[in-house]
Amino acid sequence: MGRAVRLSIAAGTALLALTACAGTPGRDGPSRDPGHSGGPSGASPDGAGGSITPEPVTGSGLAEISARPDRCAQPAAADLRVSPGGPRWRVLSAGEGHGRLDDLAVGGDGAVWAAHSTQRATAGAVETTSDGLRRWDGARWESFPLPGAAVTTVGAMSGELAWAFGRVGERAGLVGTLSGGRLLPQWLAGRDASGIGLYGTAARGPWVVSGRTALRWSGSVWQAYRLPVSASAVGGEGANVWTVSAAGYPAQPATDQDDARPQPTISQDGERPEPTTSSDDTRPRSTTSVDDARSQPTTSLDDARSQPAASWNGARPQPAARWNGSAWQVVHVPELGLPLHASSPRAHLDDVAVLGVDDVWAVGGVSWLAPGKTDRLGEPLEVVRPVALHWDGGGWRCLWGAPGTTFTQAEPDGRGGVWVLDSTGSRLLHHSGGRWTSTKVAGTVTALSHRPGTDEVYAAGSVPQDGDLTRATLWRNR
Repeated sequence: MGRAVRLSIAAGTALLALTACAGTPGRDGPSRDPGHSGGPSGASPDGAGGSITPEPVTGSGLAEISARPDRCAQPAAADLRVSPGGPRWRVLSAGEGHGRLDDLAVGGDGAVWAAHSTQRATAGAVETTSDGLRRWDGARWESFPLPGAAVTTVGAMSGELAWAFGRVGERAGLVGTLSGGRLLPQWLAGRDASGIGLYGTAARGPWVVSGRTALRWSGSVWQAYRLPVSASAVGGEGANVWTVSAAGYPAQPATDQDDARPQPTISQDGERPEPTTSSDDTRPRSTTSVDDARSQPTTSLDDARSQPAASWNGARPQPAARWNGSAWQVVHVPELGLPLHASSPRAHLDDVAVLGVDDVWAVGGVSWLAPGKTDRLGEPLEVVRPVALHWDGGGWRCLWGAPGTTFTQAEPDGRGGVWVLDSTGSRLLHHSGGRWTSTKVAGTVTALSHRPGTDEVYAAGSVPQDGDLTRATLWRNR
């Protein structure tokens, strides 16, 4: 996921000057060399700049899949029971100097790509600056600068095919393509690609998504698809790719009229705004205690279905979408239950892990303001609770964790299980053989990535060093 960074004016100007000398966005384009992004030819392989015009792809619409079940009530006690003692993570690299790893992608050949930021202490604050990409070959890091750019996410197929997606200042649509041993900065052209690089952009293999736009690298060109629903996370491979969105639907107030709730599509078989805080403000924060959250009224699933609508309060996350190799299809998700008198409720899905056609995990959480409760500053107390939804090919199963955190990321473990990161940034849950375990790392994890075809899972982030400064760190679970 993207992170807010501060850019120096001189650095941003340098990149804009570089791209301006090489070509005017929207007019010049890169070559069709497989190491370059696609589009009309025009920029030489050893040049810099130019634009990328994705080729639009239209496909036949598929019938939407309704949510089964339509509702998931929030239980008083967690039904996602976690035992300590999960598989250990070991440090592969703790970089020199101050900084952190912001995003992560692992190619099938084992090459590890990470978005890197540097840090320096200023008067009472820490200034963080995006520093392009780094590639880990198993023994050392190699740097690939992208001067002046804020890298939002990184996509990679191998050690020789990778992309950095981001922005310069307020201008999004920047793609840094690996070419000739360096990142070639280019600009996406066209209205549909204008949001790529903003906060909420995510990449996986040949795919990058943002809002209603999905781009896919075909091997020679970028192809553009109009997603049926908004997306801020993408997972899966080949003809089995899924998206979810962290932007939640507004909750539906308790009502006597069932018809007032959005009705799901009949089953057929056949943008969260960018934060304005500094980089330090993006660190995970706990918002409530478990006891505070458990004191709120709840109802069981059977009760919710048997009682009139006035006894139900819930919020429905944005629908998921899945790619079957030729078209995208909407998959609706259940409405998630909330305490009856909760205010300002929100439900969101932050990531998706695809283990198989009938084995998909979507993770996120719900939040609400507890009636009559305030925090230490006298502000209304926000309660948060994690939830994991499992798709078995025919419907969803909802598993609720203990209140106090949410789930932020999920990755397959390569052995039929799944890793899930919670909002503490240091606690990793592992599901295998029907059992949940947890382990902690001595640092903050910002990204997880599974190496396709193996049981290797990597984590990127930082460990504390020198007060508020940190050191970029890479972990692996085996």
